[in-house]
Amino acid sequence: TELLHHRACWFLIVHILFFKIFFAGALQISLGTTVASLGSATEPGLWMKTPLVKSEMQGRVTNPATGKSSTVELIPLDGPASGGSRMSLSALRLIGASLTDLTKVEVSTNG
Repeated sequence: TELLHHRACWFLIVHILFFKIFFAGALQISLGTTVASLGSATEPGLWMKTPLVKSEMQGRVTNPATGKSSTVELIPLDGPASGGSRMSLSALRLIGASLTDLTKVEVSTNG
């Protein structure tokens, strides 16, 4: 029985590793929606400051109006989760959002 237990453990480990390698990018978890506006235009990079996260992490922002999305660095912003967010100029351009309007975006983890 110990041999069977040992084989079962290896079976699980191999399958978990296989899953992580081949499907990790597909595991996006929705963090919610927020209204995004232009953040500091002088701050380079692809980022969004949002109350939807408590620590910095890679994420994906999708503009449902255009269907375009971008990988961004999600940066915590103080305030209620229902509060607005600020996005970098580059990220807003990639998702096809207006630079002067408020844009509703979907935010998720990046797998």
